[in-house]
Amino acid sequence: MFPLFRRALSRFSDGETEAQRGEVPKDLTQHNSQASASLPLTSRVRSFQQTVERQNHQDRLPNFHDKYGTPILLSGATFCLAIWAYAATQIGIEWNLSPVGRVVPKDWRSQ
Repeated sequence: MFPLFRRALSRFSDGETEAQRGEVPKDLTQHNSQASASLPLTSRVRSFQQTVERQNHQDRLPNFHDKYGTPILLSGATFCLAIWAYAATQIGIEWNLSPVGRVVPKDWRSQ
């Protein structure tokens, strides 16, 4: 857990966790959101701390996105920029950015 995050959460707790005192955490026995909403703030913070610690200690194998996500993103962005650069400079598109001097008004028809 990040030091700043741990320090901020420790302000809400009394410094000693239920596990350190040898007690079963109260919030682990309650499963619905109404029961956890009625818990005091320190119990909810402890529950949050325990959840974060459980997630931090899980062994997680890298998946496809962890392995190849950044190179695929960078190669796609490079390809896109290269195609746009080629289209903007080499194809010969006449962009017509300003019609000033190119638009000639038609003569009125006489009746």
